[in-house]
Amino acid sequence: MTVNYSLDASSSTFLGTQRLLFRWKGSLWKSTSAELLLWLLAYYALSMSYRLAMNPSQKRVFADLAVFFNTYSEFIPLTFMLGFYVSTVYNRWREIFDHIGWIDTPALMIANFVRGTDERSRMIRRSCVRYLVLLQAMVFRDVSTPVKKRFPTMQHVVTAGLLTQNEKAVMDSVDSQYAKYWVPMQWTFSLLKMARDEQRIESDHVYIDLVDSIKGYRSTIASLTLYDWVNVPLVYTQVVTLAVRSYFLLALLGRQFLVTDRDISKARTMDIYVPVMTILQFLCYFGWLKVAEALLNPLGEDDDDFEVNYILDRNLQVGLLIVDDAFDQKPQLEKDIFWGDTTAEPFYTADSARRASHPNVGSCAEYAAKNDGVMIRQRRPTVHLTSGELAIDGGIEAVPVLGSGRVEDVEPSIRRLSSAFSDSIFRRLQGLTSRKGSLASISSLDASETRASTPAAQQKFMHSSPGTGRCEIPICPLATKPASSSANQRAHLSFRGRVAPTADLPVISEERAEKLKSDDSNLLDMTTLAQNNDTDAVVKGRGQKSYSDNDEDGKTHWRM
Repeated sequence: MTVNYSLDASSSTFLGTQRLLFRWKGSLWKSTSAELLLWLLAYYALSMSYRLAMNPSQKRVFADLAVFFNTYSEFIPLTFMLGFYVSTVYNRWREIFDHIGWIDTPALMIANFVRGTDERSRMIRRSCVRYLVLLQAMVFRDVSTPVKKRFPTMQHVVTAGLLTQNEKAVMDSVDSQYAKYWVPMQWTFSLLKMARDEQRIESDHVYIDLVDSIKGYRSTIASLTLYDWVNVPLVYTQVVTLAVRSYFLLALLGRQFLVTDRDISKARTMDIYVPVMTILQFLCYFGWLKVAEALLNPLGEDDDDFEVNYILDRNLQVGLLIVDDAFDQKPQLEKDIFWGDTTAEPFYTADSARRASHPNVGSCAEYAAKNDGVMIRQRRPTVHLTSGELAIDGGIEAVPVLGSGRVEDVEPSIRRLSSAFSDSIFRRLQGLTSRKGSLASISSLDASETRASTPAAQQKFMHSSPGTGRCEIPICPLATKPASSSANQRAHLSFRGRVAPTADLPVISEERAEKLKSDDSNLLDMTTLAQNNDTDAVVKGRGQKSYSDNDEDGKTHWRM
């Protein structure tokens, strides 16, 4: 039978939880009371013998044994063995319950696919359901003690109504030394094939779906015989059982209070006559073991075993109702009370309406993120395997978020990047100072070829729709450290946006581009390229190798 306490555990209140401790059926107290009583009787018998019946030499030997057993009994790994054993047994118990077999799905499939209201159609549907329950009863007879007591022989199954006398004769005529679980399934498939031949099943596709559903039911029931056949290895059960019982057998001597003048650590403990801590340990370890023993065979007669007889009765009654009494029944179509209501919500009782509702909303759905108006690509620093030099792949570029309106200040938003990203860029730029080549050519670029870097120019940052205006771009240092006069210690920001071509956007000459390409430092200062409306205006701080393409005006432009 099953002990149900879900209602008492519906809320985690103090009184609700404490009520569970005072239950008896299926409880810890019922499982361990007999063993605990025997252990206490043996404990007090040894204690009285030690205190009253032994002479000093015998007490000395008893004390030595008590210290020895108390010291070395802790070497038994009870927690590890019990934890792993209970976990294994629980998983097996859960899988057995998942394969217990429920008639609902096969019965619904039979009722919907085997059509007809005549007597023959009803007999086909009812017989199929009865054969499926018969299969379950035959399996339960061989694996469950309560069902075996209910149906000791197949004649009892006939008397119960799951099998007719003629069907029993047909089954007995099958000469086989093995279990005949397959016979009811063969009868079921034969009836379905006959129903298909008589056009009571509409098509072959429907017939195949129906057969697959019944095959799944059969596989589920058959798995119970395998779980009953192959158990948890016996040696594992023996090891755990022996370890727990041996531990507390040694504790009968090891946990005794010793009355002696010798320097024994156990003699310095308080004599409270009742071994409280040992009793608590006994309840925990023995209760843990009893859990595994109860779950080891859930088809037996323990308090927490499955209600297999109820499952048989329920499957037969529900299955016959589905395929016969409730066959092809449906209510008249009518409009529901939510007709035309776009926010349909069922009513609550007064008590249930007081409980706050917490809908399924993402934890960040209400987070108010600041719209900086600018997005940049992530650049991850990498370390060269041989030189150990830190490098940042690609350039650094900023893209305005279209439709976000005017961006008043870009630099604070960029400065809010993670410190790890900013520091990695600064270290990369510092490492460039040790490279071969002079950077004088970069600092000597004509002012007309670079963007204005004055504070006033940095505050100008606005973008407009393609072809409608010019774009002014600030030069914002990404690193938070003070800027140096060296060009390689400045981290420049690039801007990518679709802008209209303007006359003041500078163009790099071929001579200057060739000079920059030949520079060993491969570090380019801020440059700007403006092409037609469909291309990007790019300002980059560090370019990869430059390349050229010809614009419509015949000039050679360079994009870094």
